Amino acid sequence: MQRMRTHCTFRLSASITIAASAVLLLACAQLPVRALDSGSSSAEAGKAAPKSKKDSKNTSAASKSDSSKSRSKTQEPVIPPRVAVIFPVDTSAGADAAAPAAAGSSAKDQLGDILTDVAQSRLTASGRFHSVLFRRSLPTVRRALNENSLSAAEVDKPTGTDLRVRKLTTLAGYDLALVMSIDSYEYDTDKNQVSIVMSARLIDLAGKPRGAGINGTSPAKAPEGAKEIDLASKLARDLAEQMMTSLLAPPKTAAPVPAGGTDPAK
Repeated sequence: MQRMRTHCTFRLSASITIAASAVLLLACAQLPVRALDSGSSSAEAGKAAPKSKKDSKNTSAASKSDSSKSRSKTQEPVIPPRVAVIFPVDTSAGADAAAPAAAGSSAKDQLGDILTDVAQSRLTASGRFHSVLFRRSLPTVRRALNENSLSAAEVDKPTGTDLRVRKLTTLAGYDLALVMSIDSYEYDTDKNQVSIVMSARLIDLAGKPRGAGINGTSPAKAPEGAKEIDLASKLARDLAEQMMTSLLAPPKTAAPVPAGGTDPAK
C-alpha cells in the first residue's frame, strides 16, 4: 500500500514538472516576438521623431515671420491729414463780362461756389487733407480785427497777394492754403456757348507751392432749351474736377542718370 502511494506521488510530481516546463517554454518562445515588436515600435518612433522636430521648426519659423510682419505693420508711422484753408474763389477778373444775375447772384459767383464744393470733396477724398473755409467769422480772424492787427480790407479781399494769403493762413492757425480764381468767363449768346478759364494754387507755408490751370468751352450744340447758367455750371464742375486732379497728383520724380551716361532730359 505504501509503495502505491509513493508511486502515485512520483507520477503527480512528474506531471507538475512537465506542465511547468511547458509553460516556461511557451513563455520563452513568446519573448523574442514581443522584443521584436518593441524594437520595431522603437525604430518607428525614432524615425517619426525627426519629422516632428522638422515640423516644429517650420511652425516656429512661421510664427516668427507672422510676428515680424505684425511688428512691421504696427511700426509704420501714421501721417495725419493736413488741413488746407480754402479761400473764397476770386471772380473779379473780367467783372464787366459777368453773366446776368441768376437766383440772386451772378453766374460767376455761383461758379465760385461750385469750385469750392469740388475742392472740398477732392481734398477729403484724397485721404491726405482736410479743409476749412476762410471766413471773417473765424475766432482768430475776429480777434485780430478787434485788436486792429488785421484790417477789414485784408479780410474783404484775402487773395489779393501771396503775402496776404500767407499772413491770413498763419493767423487762422494752419500752414496750407488753397487759392482759386475764375480768370475769364465768356458767353456767346448766338451760339449759346460758355467759355471758362480757371486756375488754382496750393500754397504750402512749409514747402513749395503748386499750381494748376485749365480752360474749356461748353459743347457747340447745346441741348434744346439749355440755359446759360446750366451750361456754365456743368462746364465749371468738369473743369474743376480736372484741375484738382492735376493739383493733387504726386510730384514727378526725375529718372536716375545711369553711371557713366548722360541725363536723358538734356
